Formats: sequence, C-alpha cells, structure tokens
Amino acid sequence: MEVRAEVATALIYKGITFLDTDEAIIVYDEIDRRFGRDDDAEVQEQVADALVYKGKILHNLGKYEEAISVCDEVVRRFGKNDSDLMRLSVVNALVNKGKALEGQEKFSEAMLVYDEIHKHFGEDDRYMVRMSVADMLFNKGALLEKQGHIDEAILIYETIIERFRDNLGIHKKATALKDNLRVKRVELNHEDCH
Repeated sequence: MEVRAEVATALIYKGITFLDTDEAIIVYDEIDRRFGRDDDAEVQEQVADALVYKGKILHNLGKYEEAISVCDEVVRRFGKNDSDLMRLSVVNALVNKGKALEGQEKFSEAMLVYDEIHKHFGEDDRYMVRMSVADMLFNKGALLEKQGHIDEAILIYETIIERFRDNLGIHKKATALKDNLRVKRVELNHEDCH
C-alpha cells in the first residue's frame, strides 16, 4: 500500500473515532482536500470511503441537504469506476441519499433512488455490494409499509427472501417482516369489515 493510501486510511480511522460529530466531518474533509486529486487508485478508494462516511454522519445529524450533496458528489466522482471498493462506495452513497430523502419526507424521491440502486446494483454478486442492496431493499419495504402499501412491502420482503436465501440473518429478518405484514394486512381487512 502506498504511503499516501496508508495516511488516508489512518485519517479515516481517526474520523471514525469521533463518531457522528462535526470533528469527524472535518477529518473527512481533510482527506478529500489532501488526497481528492491524487491519481492513485488506492488513495481514491479511501477518498470515496471518507465521503461516504461524511454523508452518513450528515444524515445522522439531520443535515439532510448536505448529506444528499455529498452522496451526489460520490456518485459523480466515482460512479464510473468499476473496482469493487468504488462500487461499494457508490451504492452506499446512494443508500445514504435515499435515507436522507426519507429524513426530509421526500418519499417518492427516496423510492426513485432505491429503484436506481436496484437497477444498477441489484444483480451485482460482490458480497458487500449485495449487503448494501439488501439494506436498500429493507429500507424500501419499510417505506412502503409506512406509506400504507402493505402488499407492495410484502413483495419486497419476498424478493429479499428469494435473493438472499443463502444469508440466514437476512432471510430470517425478511421472513419475520413479511409475516408481520401479512398479520397486519389481515387485521386491517378485519377492521374494514366492521
């Protein structure tokens, strides 16, 4: 690993120690400032990772517009790179963008982002990308339920069950959520009859 990549990695770990704080954002901004124009692939992977962390922190702090801007920046700068880590950074940035849009109660826009993730990454077989796609599908199912689209949410959970049958934890979670929604649908139908 190049020394610059090692420094960038060390700074990422430093940012992580600050958790969801403005201090962490300062560290991630420093990584981008120092290494954002570096042409080394490993260094660029660290820059993308730092920006993804920054976007997630901004979301967690309720700074949704800033989070969306950072997520868009990750996609703009790194979206055409097909390396494993860059694809992971891009999909994670898009998941974070969807969550930030949900935080702003822009549900239809969040759904469009989730659909974009599914279109571009849904069939990706890289483990970490698949886990991010699963995260997105769970978000989409929860959002559909929140909007009262129970049958559509059930279909999302069935998709998760089918696609991630090789991952027991994801499979169990999706099955439990699907079963809970089926019970909820029966209860809602029962209430409508009275």
